[in-house]
Amino acid sequence: MMVAPVLAGARFETGQPKVLFDSRTTIGFNDRFDVSADGRFLIPIKAERSGPPSITVISNWTAAINK
Repeated sequence: MMVAPVLAGARFETGQPKVLFDSRTTIGFNDRFDVSADGRFLIPIKAERSGPPSITVISNWTAAINK
């Protein structure tokens, strides 16, 4: 993630961009991030796994609804 200052004036200008932090992801068309009015933001990052991914299967889940 990078940041660059925006210079106010008669035309749009930016200052020199610099690295804000390493987000460990590349922002593409399918990746999203959002910035709030106070400057905080959410950005998806890839989780580091120590083993193979797990899966949970719940059978007969409709029986639990009636309890």
